[in-house]
Amino acid sequence: MDSGPEKKSKLPILVIATTILLVSLFPHAQNVIRQIELSDWEQAEGTVTIYEPFNDTFRYNYSVDGIEYTEWRYSFSWDTVSNSEGPLFEEYTESISKNTLRIYTNTQTCVKTHSFTLERGAVASIFVTSSYDSVTDLFNNFPEHTGSRASIHLAIAGGTTEHVYTIQNPLYSTTVHHITEPGNYQITFSNSRQYWSGDEDYWCVGSHVMTIKLNDSNAPNTNFIEGESVTVHYDPNDHNFGVIKMPEFSGLYSSIVALFAVYAFAVYTIFNFESKPKSKPKEEEEIPPEPEAEGNWWEEQTE
Repeated sequence: MDSGPEKKSKLPILVIATTILLVSLFPHAQNVIRQIELSDWEQAEGTVTIYEPFNDTFRYNYSVDGIEYTEWRYSFSWDTVSNSEGPLFEEYTESISKNTLRIYTNTQTCVKTHSFTLERGAVASIFVTSSYDSVTDLFNNFPEHTGSRASIHLAIAGGTTEHVYTIQNPLYSTTVHHITEPGNYQITFSNSRQYWSGDEDYWCVGSHVMTIKLNDSNAPNTNFIEGESVTVHYDPNDHNFGVIKMPEFSGLYSSIVALFAVYAFAVYTIFNFESKPKSKPKEEEEIPPEPEAEGNWWEEQTE
């Protein structure tokens, strides 16, 4: 058994172990309270009314006691976990961030083409802006400035592409288009070339920018369709608060038991661990003195 001073020396270790236990138990205690609070929630049939993943708009209606309610929550905020940094562009020289690509056309380059892959659950937002290039036109008498055009194609089997959509953007305006269908896309961004008598050549006139942003839509909401039937879980004390996805509490109590078992083992180890005493250096063994030599027997006879 440990003596009093030894027990006191182990108290800081016990405090650390107890603190770790309490910190680990805190989220489990929260879930126990949540499970109790949600145990009496009721269900109703609802209908998806609006689903626009490109701007994270999600609405559904449901009725309780003849009164219709509109809700937007898919799940509780504390039950929504995202461990992904979102869809990313590959290494493009014109990318301004991991998920944003900005493409310019200028007087020397009228056409630019870029490809990207859109994963399931992601949204590509394409912004095309055309404006008057006053700086360039200050030193050149260019013809009339024009708008820009973005042609979107989807790769299909056999190495070919299928035209999906064309953005026609007039001068002094911005056009936005959203893509939600997964696949491999190719976008060709261009503006009309005009003949410039000063150089006797065709030039691309104006300032044109295409920005492509890849974002996660609400991942659980990816496959909803407007008009689809859904099951809504609502608060019996507040019918206007509902969700579609209820949290999972499986394995909650077994995790709590496991934490206490580890803590009990740690406490037992702390108070029953005996440190080995430091071994003392061996003292040099004393060499016994040699006995005195006895005289020979014949010497004693002659005396």
